[in-house]
Amino acid sequence: MTALSSFVLSRRRLRWLSFVSVLVLTAGVVAALVVFLGSSGEKLKTQVSDKPAQVVEPQKKVPLEKEARVVAGRFIETAVARHDLAASWPLVGSELKVGLTKKDWTSGNIPVVPYTAKIDQVRMKVDVSEPRHALLEVLLIPKAASVKPAFFFLELKKVSTRWVVVSWSPRGNIAVPSSLN
Repeated sequence: MTALSSFVLSRRRLRWLSFVSVLVLTAGVVAALVVFLGSSGEKLKTQVSDKPAQVVEPQKKVPLEKEARVVAGRFIETAVARHDLAASWPLVGSELKVGLTKKDWTSGNIPVVPYTAKIDQVRMKVDVSEPRHALLEVLLIPKAASVKPAFFFLELKKVSTRWVVVSWSPRGNIAVPSSLN
């Protein structure tokens, strides 16, 4: 018998180990009872109602309005490409303008992921088109073959009578530079 096994298997340590095991088991049983029965010891009562369930009606699907498509394209030309940021100010909703003034916006430090490569093509796929809300998947294809195309989600909502961009985010994974691998 080695020194380690004699240390672990001594009668005194086995007695303490069994005592600690019983304490841990008891604590586990008490914790399970508290979780399943509630802290008062009574089962939680489920309220049952005779009223019919509320059913949320889905929004009516409609074709994407031409104005929404124009706003999306203009937003990409200005805010995303970082050209004429002042022209992009009226195209964005309050969700993207939070805490920013027009002067802050035109400085270029804005919550819009940029794509500064020269864009050859912009392809849009309509995921959701409702009377006052739209979600598009946007593929930006660069002119230079050395630059990778990029996918984004662009969300629009209709405020009063005009469409504004409320969200612009990359779709999928963003490539990690090889120097960080």
